[in-house]
Amino acid sequence: MDTPVTTLQKPTFAKESYASLIEIEFKPGKKDELVTIAEEMRADLEKLDGIKQFILIDRGDNKALAVAFYSNRAQQEAATLDAEKLQDRWGHLVTMPPVRTGCNVLVHQIF
Repeated sequence: MDTPVTTLQKPTFAKESYASLIEIEFKPGKKDELVTIAEEMRADLEKLDGIKQFILIDRGDNKALAVAFYSNRAQQEAATLDAEKLQDRWGHLVTMPPVRTGCNVLVHQIF
């Protein structure tokens, strides 16, 4: 069964955006629960300074990629502790700790 997509409003981005890429490996049969938890995190994600968008992508084979877009690197780095606390909410669903890395966004177009 396909999981419905939750659409957020279109954000505006500064020319120099930064992103967190969070690689997640979850236990078989736990995808829907992971999606539910991610959707329920919206209010807390919005409290992270500089966050502009959050996307959770199903990569198949019990893997997902979460992408969080921030206004800049300093805000992404400052959000690290709070972001890790949010990731703990799905800790019981994963087979290994999620890997969170930061990177510069070169192009981000929303249509």
